[in-house]
Amino acid sequence: MSLLVSLSLAAFGVFLYQAEERQIRGDALAERQAILKNLIHVAREAFIGEDDLMLVKYVGLLPKWTPGVISAAIIDRDGYVLAHSDPHLIGRNEMLPRGNISESVRGPIKKGSQWVATAEVRFSRDQIERDVEERLNELQRRLLTVALWSVVLGAALAFGVAYSWSGSINQLSRLAAEIGEGTRSVSLDRLADRRDEIGGLARAFEAMAGRLQELDRLKEDFVSAVTHELRSPLAAIESYLNVVSDEISRGESSANWVGYVERIRVNTTRLFKFVNDLLDVSALERGAVPYTPASFDLSALCREVCGFFALKLGYSGLELKLDLPDHGVTVSGDAEKIRQVIINLLSNAIKFTPAGGTIEIQITPDPAGGLQRFSIRDSGAGIAEADQRRIFDKFEQVAQSRRTVPGPKGTGLGLAISKALIELHGQKLELNSTFGAGSSFSFALPAAGDQGGIG
Repeated sequence: MSLLVSLSLAAFGVFLYQAEERQIRGDALAERQAILKNLIHVAREAFIGEDDLMLVKYVGLLPKWTPGVISAAIIDRDGYVLAHSDPHLIGRNEMLPRGNISESVRGPIKKGSQWVATAEVRFSRDQIERDVEERLNELQRRLLTVALWSVVLGAALAFGVAYSWSGSINQLSRLAAEIGEGTRSVSLDRLADRRDEIGGLARAFEAMAGRLQELDRLKEDFVSAVTHELRSPLAAIESYLNVVSDEISRGESSANWVGYVERIRVNTTRLFKFVNDLLDVSALERGAVPYTPASFDLSALCREVCGFFALKLGYSGLELKLDLPDHGVTVSGDAEKIRQVIINLLSNAIKFTPAGGTIEIQITPDPAGGLQRFSIRDSGAGIAEADQRRIFDKFEQVAQSRRTVPGPKGTGLGLAISKALIELHGQKLELNSTFGAGSSFSFALPAAGDQGGIG
């Protein structure tokens, strides 16, 4: 058994090392792509704001901020350098010697849908390899430590199993069952047919593995989503603050600071909303959100929320159609939470409906009786059937929308929060969408005096 453990550890170590090496190199490439994306983001903001100074300063400081960056440049469509970390190269043609010591990544800069320039960041190939080697050396040390301890523990385990086979298996089985507590039933193949201790151990460990796999996936999704949502606004805030600091040190006029402060405020608001959404999701999952039902006019609430978005609708070139009863619709529920749901749904509809499109809000009696159904339909791109199963999950956003919709895409928490708030009322938030033909979200609330369905 000790030999078997040693061979298994060796094989697993080789496999893990190779997998981690690929992951490390992939992470290094992702880091370079992230630096390029930040440069593209700042360049796009500079083009929109016609702020050449911010662009030149950011490009000039990027190699100082980021180890391994040799140079950064913004090149126009005719091949001339608009901004470069080496000021002497500004205005020259982009056909500059690259050499074999650098590795570059490039990406288009678009103003709206129009390609206006190209961003390029060059990295030191030696520095990239040194960083990768350092990570690989650290991985080797960890693997060696784990392998040594595993061999020691494996030998001790082998002796224990030889001394008392049945008792040890039962103990490990109980441990595995505790770790895998809460896992749904899974297939155990032929091993599940055994009725001895080994069969019980196999079922427990498979349950544990399923649970751990799900937890790992949730952790990775959470870290990835939070990193994505925090990195962009923080990078923008940092860049504007650095520009202000440089101008202060040079004694320049503060006339340009108004625009910088406004952009900092916008990104701070984005961060604040993201944190609030996280807190709302956490409170809903803990069941710590108070629910205070009362009678209120759903039709009036809809008109009030639509009034908030009147300017945004006009700016976006969208038509809003309201099909609401003139006499009002009195329902039972928590008005503030329903207000938040309607705001989320209308905000999403505006965001994902192209200019010239239509958004329709309707309140009708539900066929089930005793209920009033609210629905909002847009003429956007719709949601593919494969995405509809995940659209209400935390941090989930339709990939097609991320690629085609300009500007910030939100946190991916709005629909998850809305779904939880509607379920707090004992109802369901329903989706009806056809890809390419728009989407419709709806929910029902009990008419005033009918508390059925309230959870």
